[in-house]
Amino acid sequence: MKSADTRIELGNRIKLSKWDANDTGVIGNGKSDAGEWLDRYRAKLETLQALLYVDAVMA
Repeated sequence: MKSADTRIELGNRIKLSKWDANDTGVIGNGKSDAGEWLDRYRAKLETLQALLYVDAVMA
């Protein structure tokens, strides 16, 4: 399984045995790579949570 194949379509099944548990290809090889990735996705998550909050308040 390629590390780039991280999205799973709704309704599809996966087998975890096909994934390499030691694969770090999506994030990178070092802590600095992981930190950059984490910061980027944390900011994205904050934006999405704010949108959900506004949607719930306005509903």
